[in-house]
Amino acid sequence: MALTDTVTKAEPQSPTSSFRASLASFSYAASSPNRIRRSPRNHAFKPSASTPAPTTPPRSPNKRRIDALKEEEESESPKKKRKGSPVKRGYADPTKYAHLRPLHDYLAMGLDVMFCGINPGVMSAETGHHFASPTNHFWRALHQGGLVPNFVPASEDYTLPEKYNLGMTNLVDRPSAEAAELSAKEMVESAPAFLQKVTTWRPRIICFVGKGIWLAVQKNLDTRTAAVLPTGGQKTVVEAPEDVKDAVEEDMPDSASRSTATAPSPSTPKGVQKKKPAKRKDVFDYGLQPYVLLLPPEVSQLPNSSEVVTKIDVDFDASQSIALVKEEETSTLITPIRTGIDETLIWVMPSTSGRVVSHQLVDKIKLFAKLKQEADAAKAGTLDTSRYRKIQL
Repeated sequence: MALTDTVTKAEPQSPTSSFRASLASFSYAASSPNRIRRSPRNHAFKPSASTPAPTTPPRSPNKRRIDALKEEEESESPKKKRKGSPVKRGYADPTKYAHLRPLHDYLAMGLDVMFCGINPGVMSAETGHHFASPTNHFWRALHQGGLVPNFVPASEDYTLPEKYNLGMTNLVDRPSAEAAELSAKEMVESAPAFLQKVTTWRPRIICFVGKGIWLAVQKNLDTRTAAVLPTGGQKTVVEAPEDVKDAVEEDMPDSASRSTATAPSPSTPKGVQKKKPAKRKDVFDYGLQPYVLLLPPEVSQLPNSSEVVTKIDVDFDASQSIALVKEEETSTLITPIRTGIDETLIWVMPSTSGRVVSHQLVDKIKLFAKLKQEADAAKAGTLDTSRYRKIQL
């Protein structure tokens, strides 16, 4: 046999080996094992000789966002007030509400309580009834406080004098949307006409529905002569101060805070800024005030038969919800109603407006109940007013 080369035949590769060989071509091989990767943010910008240097330092992302927000706020128009927020009102000229009519007074001789509001609101002037706003607490507190046995709606305010011996009037006749639209001078100047009603109708108690009303009338009373009851058999007359201001300290009836100024202390060193005095809340005592209004003597007859007198009849038209005033001249001798009331006391109630947050409905009911008790005591003659200030009207 001849010598021949041994030929080795190659065995075919398996699919697994072929797949592994193809994956090996995609495997990662580090070109430099000692190389350290660094973030491009850490590389500072190095300007070349031809690149000009920046005039301002680069801003951080947070700074850029803040500046963008500021520019956006400056470019926007002023924001409108939140819907429903109250509008602060100031003095309104009487011509603004000239289309509204004043309210009628519902008074009678010798009332147990004569209620006095500040002035008619728009809804009261439109409907012709006192405290006509549905959010006003007056009529609910009047009933729940015990002054009337049954609830009286505003539409029946004209029945108070005849049924319950209660009366209704206002300090200022002209209507307005808010009391802030009246000037302090206007309120003070209305006090004499109101006090004339007191001398005419001779109520046992005046109830001011709002502290600001009382402050305005008090300005007028403080300018009058105060008669102090005698202590040793003679009556002493004390003149009221002449420098009483002609303005009311508070326009809104229920404002309870005032600022008090203090004189600078001489011990305060120069250059040291002194703290402003904090506002203090004055506590006002609602209820009976230490004043007694002495009424003029009751007349024996009014007038002479030869004099012409204007007789006024007030009828209520329920269909139109208005009071009709009828005037006719008569020469009949008028016999006045003698009340037996020689002095009038003063009661102050917070405003019954539903927007007053200092006194809620339950607080006003308690005050009306207290008014009822003291009105009964005044009628029985058991109230001690010996230390009250006497003012002759």
